[in-house]
Amino acid sequence: MSRRDTAEIRYFEDFVVGEEHASPVEYVVTVDELKDMSRRWDPQPFHLDEHAPETKEFGGLITCSAHTFAIFTHITSHDPVKSAAIAGLGFDAMRMIRPIRPGDRIRAFSSCLESRASRSKPDRGIVVGRTVLRNQRGEDVFTVQSTTMMRRRRATAAA
Repeated sequence: MSRRDTAEIRYFEDFVVGEEHASPVEYVVTVDELKDMSRRWDPQPFHLDEHAPETKEFGGLITCSAHTFAIFTHITSHDPVKSAAIAGLGFDAMRMIRPIRPGDRIRAFSSCLESRASRSKPDRGIVVGRTVLRNQRGEDVFTVQSTTMMRRRRATAAA
Protein backbone atom coordinates (compact mmCIF):
# COMPACT_ATOMS: atom_id res chain seq x y z
CA MET A 1 0.00 0.00 0.00
CA SER A 2 1.45 3.37 -0.98
CA ARG A 3 1.37 6.51 1.10
CA ARG A 4 -1.27 7.89 -1.28
CA ASP A 5 -3.69 5.03 -0.57
CA THR A 6 -3.65 5.71 3.17
CA ALA A 7 -3.86 9.54 3.17
CA GLU A 8 -7.18 11.32 3.56
CA ILE A 9 -5.90 14.46 1.84
CA ARG A 10 -2.74 14.65 -0.26
CA TYR A 11 -0.78 17.85 -0.04
CA PHE A 12 1.99 19.07 -2.33
CA GLU A 13 4.63 17.20 -0.29
CA ASP A 14 2.80 13.90 -0.80
CA PHE A 15 3.24 13.87 -4.59
CA VAL A 16 6.32 11.88 -5.54
CA VAL A 17 7.63 11.94 -9.10
CA GLY A 18 7.10 8.53 -10.67
CA GLU A 19 4.40 7.48 -8.21
CA GLU A 20 1.33 5.90 -9.81
CA HIS A 21 -2.24 5.62 -8.53
CA ALA A 22 -5.09 3.48 -9.85
CA SER A 23 -8.40 5.05 -8.89
CA PRO A 24 -10.91 2.59 -7.44
CA VAL A 25 -13.70 4.54 -9.19
CA GLU A 26 -15.18 2.84 -12.25
CA TYR A 27 -17.46 4.69 -14.66
CA VAL A 28 -19.92 2.77 -16.85
CA VAL A 29 -21.05 4.52 -20.04
CA THR A 30 -24.74 4.20 -20.93
CA VAL A 31 -26.39 4.75 -24.32
CA ASP A 32 -28.83 7.29 -22.88
CA GLU A 33 -26.08 9.38 -21.31
CA LEU A 34 -23.93 9.16 -24.44
CA LYS A 35 -26.78 10.47 -26.58
CA ASP A 36 -27.80 13.15 -24.06
CA MET A 37 -24.25 14.54 -23.85
CA SER A 38 -23.87 14.41 -27.62
CA ARG A 39 -27.20 16.12 -28.33
CA ARG A 40 -26.13 18.99 -26.13
CA TRP A 41 -22.41 19.31 -26.94
CA ASP A 42 -21.59 17.58 -30.24
CA PRO A 43 -24.62 16.40 -32.24
CA GLN A 44 -22.77 14.33 -34.83
CA PRO A 45 -24.44 11.24 -36.36
CA PHE A 46 -21.82 8.83 -34.95
CA HIS A 47 -22.75 9.99 -31.43
CA LEU A 48 -26.53 9.85 -31.91
CA ASP A 49 -27.71 7.41 -34.59
CA GLU A 50 -26.78 3.73 -34.49
CA HIS A 51 -27.83 3.37 -38.15
CA ALA A 52 -26.02 6.35 -39.68
CA PRO A 53 -23.30 5.49 -42.21
CA GLU A 54 -20.79 7.54 -40.18
CA THR A 55 -21.55 5.43 -37.10
CA LYS A 56 -20.80 2.24 -39.00
CA GLU A 57 -17.34 3.62 -39.84
CA PHE A 58 -16.64 3.73 -36.09
CA GLY A 59 -18.18 0.32 -35.43
CA GLY A 60 -21.03 1.80 -33.39
CA LEU A 61 -21.88 4.79 -31.23
CA ILE A 62 -18.98 6.58 -29.54
CA THR A 63 -18.75 9.31 -26.91
CA CYS A 64 -18.06 12.87 -27.95
CA SER A 65 -14.88 14.51 -26.68
CA ALA A 66 -16.80 16.64 -24.15
CA HIS A 67 -18.27 13.44 -22.69
CA THR A 68 -14.86 11.78 -22.58
CA PHE A 69 -13.40 14.75 -20.68
CA ALA A 70 -16.44 14.73 -18.35
CA ILE A 71 -15.78 11.05 -17.57
CA PHE A 72 -12.16 11.92 -16.72
CA THR A 73 -13.36 14.74 -14.46
CA HIS A 74 -15.99 12.55 -12.79
CA ILE A 75 -13.58 9.73 -11.99
CA THR A 76 -10.81 11.98 -10.68
CA SER A 77 -13.16 14.14 -8.59
CA HIS A 78 -14.89 11.10 -7.03
CA ASP A 79 -11.67 9.32 -6.06
CA PRO A 80 -11.76 8.75 -2.28
CA VAL A 81 -8.16 10.01 -2.07
CA LYS A 82 -8.55 13.79 -2.16
CA SER A 83 -5.90 16.35 -2.99
CA ALA A 84 -5.32 19.79 -1.51
CA ALA A 85 -5.74 21.38 -4.92
CA ILE A 86 -6.08 25.14 -5.04
CA ALA A 87 -6.61 25.45 -8.80
CA GLY A 88 -6.17 23.64 -12.05
CA LEU A 89 -3.63 25.53 -14.14
CA GLY A 90 -4.05 23.73 -17.43
CA PHE A 91 -4.38 20.60 -19.49
CA ASP A 92 -1.87 19.59 -22.13
CA ALA A 93 -1.25 16.70 -24.51
CA MET A 94 -4.90 15.60 -24.40
CA ARG A 95 -5.45 12.60 -26.67
CA MET A 96 -8.52 10.58 -27.60
CA ILE A 97 -6.79 7.28 -28.35
CA ARG A 98 -9.69 4.88 -28.85
CA PRO A 99 -13.44 5.39 -28.95
CA ILE A 100 -15.42 4.99 -25.74
CA ARG A 101 -18.62 3.06 -26.34
CA PRO A 102 -21.85 2.28 -24.51
CA GLY A 103 -21.21 -0.38 -21.89
CA ASP A 104 -17.53 0.46 -21.50
CA ARG A 105 -16.26 0.46 -17.94
CA ILE A 106 -13.67 3.20 -17.56
CA ARG A 107 -10.99 3.58 -14.86
CA ALA A 108 -8.29 6.20 -14.32
CA PHE A 109 -4.57 5.65 -13.72
CA SER A 110 -2.52 8.68 -12.71
CA SER A 111 1.17 9.36 -12.25
CA CYS A 112 3.17 12.32 -10.96
CA LEU A 113 5.51 13.72 -13.63
CA GLU A 114 6.86 16.79 -11.87
CA SER A 115 6.60 18.53 -8.52
CA ARG A 116 8.06 21.94 -7.70
CA ALA A 117 7.61 24.36 -4.83
CA SER A 118 6.39 27.86 -5.63
CA ARG A 119 9.20 30.43 -5.43
CA SER A 120 6.83 33.31 -4.67
CA LYS A 121 4.20 31.66 -2.44
CA PRO A 122 5.59 29.40 0.28
CA ASP A 123 2.18 27.89 1.08
CA ARG A 124 1.87 26.11 -2.29
CA GLY A 125 3.52 24.13 -5.03
CA ILE A 126 2.87 22.95 -8.57
CA VAL A 127 2.25 19.31 -9.51
CA VAL A 128 2.24 18.05 -13.10
CA GLY A 129 0.56 14.70 -13.61
CA ARG A 130 -0.54 12.38 -16.37
CA THR A 131 -3.84 10.52 -16.31
CA VAL A 132 -4.77 7.61 -18.56
CA LEU A 133 -8.33 6.34 -18.89
CA ARG A 134 -8.60 2.62 -19.68
CA ASN A 135 -11.55 0.50 -20.65
CA GLN A 136 -12.45 -2.92 -19.26
CA ARG A 137 -10.04 -4.57 -21.73
CA GLY A 138 -7.12 -2.55 -20.35
CA GLU A 139 -6.92 -0.44 -23.51
CA ASP A 140 -5.90 3.20 -23.19
CA VAL A 141 -8.78 5.36 -24.47
CA PHE A 142 -7.73 8.84 -23.30
CA THR A 143 -4.66 10.57 -21.89
CA VAL A 144 -4.09 14.05 -20.50
CA GLN A 145 -1.35 15.92 -18.70
CA SER A 146 -2.58 18.31 -16.02
CA THR A 147 -0.88 21.04 -14.02
CA THR A 148 -2.33 21.81 -10.59
CA MET A 149 -1.52 24.34 -7.88
CA MET A 150 -1.49 22.48 -4.54
CA ARG A 151 -1.52 23.57 -0.90
CA ARG A 152 1.52 22.64 1.12
CA ARG A 153 1.03 20.87 4.40
CA ARG A 154 2.83 23.77 6.05
CA ALA A 155 4.28 26.91 4.54
CA THR A 156 8.06 27.14 4.26
CA ALA A 157 10.24 30.14 3.69
CA ALA A 158 10.36 31.12 0.03
CA ALA A 159 13.59 30.19 -1.71
